[in-house]
Amino acid sequence: MAKNVLGGPSLIFLAAAIVFFAIGNFALGGLGLTLWVALLVLKTMRETASRASADPREEMDAESRSLFSPIRRLTNEIEEVVERNSDSTVMKVVGKEALDEATRIHDQVAKALGVRDDLKRSLRERNMSRAEGDKLLAKAEVEQDPTVKATLLSAVEARKMELSHYAVVEETIAKIDSSVAQAEAALSEMKARLSTKASGEKAMSATDDAELRDTISRMKTLSISYDEAEQLIAGDTP
Repeated sequence: MAKNVLGGPSLIFLAAAIVFFAIGNFALGGLGLTLWVALLVLKTMRETASRASADPREEMDAESRSLFSPIRRLTNEIEEVVERNSDSTVMKVVGKEALDEATRIHDQVAKALGVRDDLKRSLRERNMSRAEGDKLLAKAEVEQDPTVKATLLSAVEARKMELSHYAVVEETIAKIDSSVAQAEAALSEMKARLSTKASGEKAMSATDDAELRDTISRMKTLSISYDEAEQLIAGDTP
């Protein structure tokens, strides 16, 4: 698995970065830290891709399964409404489009939660890094030798840079959680509107039904927001 292949090299780059920072070579230290972050991102993407063809729930932790459960249920219920009312004028016009968007959001939520799990696992190293940084700082504060003190402070800065990466990870997790909540709300609204229109069969043409069109448009916007989250995880700028 990618975790085993990349774990060793990523730790080597991190250790090298700390050493270079300690001896005052900030250019090579920054390069080593950049490579370490890049390998973490690559590992996350590979682990997520390896689960693409399997039932996403099998690899999710308990928290992600809980977040995914209503998404899966609502998508199935939308599909049932569309199929059960296939003769409806509304379903003939917008049913397939709504179901396509619901399915796409379902798949994107599954992928986003897979990435979320990988990022949560990466946070386990944060406490160890913070503790080591505190120890280095404590040593630097009592160190009398200026050269040794400077070396210790450089190592402390390296740890601070490492911790700043974890802050980005936390922000990304929060954005994924927010997107999942928005997806659940949009799917719930879509299911309710489809059920109402299918059972009521109002005289208004489905093509002219602004409410349904507005809901589908917002679902499409949610799809774009997930693409942006993936770009953030990969280190790209929108």
